[in-house]
Amino acid sequence: MIWEGHPWPVDAAELAVGNSAVMAMTPQPVAHHALRALDGEVFLNKTGATNGFGSYVAMIPSERIGVVVLTNRNHPNPVRAEATLELINQVLEQADR
Repeated sequence: MIWEGHPWPVDAAELAVGNSAVMAMTPQPVAHHALRALDGEVFLNKTGATNGFGSYVAMIPSERIGVVVLTNRNHPNPVRAEATLELINQVLEQADR
């Protein structure tokens, strides 16, 4: 399983590219990356789908928040990612009040 990571706060446009159909359905170059510590704030996410069902998992360890989205339809990955990011931002905004 490959998790995608972005610096937090994540750029919504960068997140959309990382979850696009092009990224999922076309060959991507493979490169060795040294393991790095999760110093600082990071947004981790993973998509999944099978037989018309869709899922999306996202977490921000430094904020102690994670979201799991399960759908009984295979909504496009960018839609799942955008909705999850919006939910996380709203929860964190409410927590700051």
